[in-house]
Amino acid sequence: MYTDDSNASNESWLIGGGEMGKMIRSKDWSRSPLGPLSSWPQSLRTTVNLCLSSNFPINLIWGPEHTQIINDGYWPLCGDKFMQVMGANFRVCWASAWSALSDAFERALMGETSYIENQRMFVDRNGYLEETFFTFSLSPIRDESAQVVGLFHPVTETTAKMIAERRSKSLKALTENMMNAQTTEAVYRSAQSSLQKFDLDIPFALVYEFDEKRERATRVAQVGVGDDLPCTQDCYQLQDHKLPWPIH
Repeated sequence: MYTDDSNASNESWLIGGGEMGKMIRSKDWSRSPLGPLSSWPQSLRTTVNLCLSSNFPINLIWGPEHTQIINDGYWPLCGDKFMQVMGANFRVCWASAWSALSDAFERALMGETSYIENQRMFVDRNGYLEETFFTFSLSPIRDESAQVVGLFHPVTETTAKMIAERRSKSLKALTENMMNAQTTEAVYRSAQSSLQKFDLDIPFALVYEFDEKRERATRVAQVGVGDDLPCTQDCYQLQDHKLPWPIH
């Protein structure tokens, strides 16, 4: 256990750290499971300074309550809830993604490092569940007695890359499926068949065909939505300016 010395009454050991360093210094940790800054053990102090000095997104998870300490690189990954993350329980904070995190988390607590690449998870960080992808590791942190006292959790978000790659593949598949279509009806069938496989990027789609005078639009294909909705009727008259879709 760390013993107070001449520096223990202040935060002189907590150097820099940008905005998250300021947040740590201003937070009343006496109300948290970690206790006041002056009581933090040397192993925690050293790890916190390592975390804060890195430009790489890092979440430090400490103690039996899995209390989080994050750096400036990590807080943008938290979205609107970043103010709630510092000092909060990791398991509670990221409950929406726990099915994807739990196995690696439990293994790390047992002393085994996990590295996971492009893990897909649905995260509630902006008030709704969003599809995300992360590459991360969870590594045990041991104290002087070799006991696991925390977890070191560096993270890289790869959502934009993974979704862009998937959508490029979807567009390629859609194009390839249509290449042999010889009639408009075949085009519609190919589009419908392809779009059914892309539900994460295109939850629903409606295809309408105009008549030669562009006075009427007739539904010729649909994906992901039923027939019994006002927005999916068989035919629309384009002179009607109160259509549910901007068809004209």
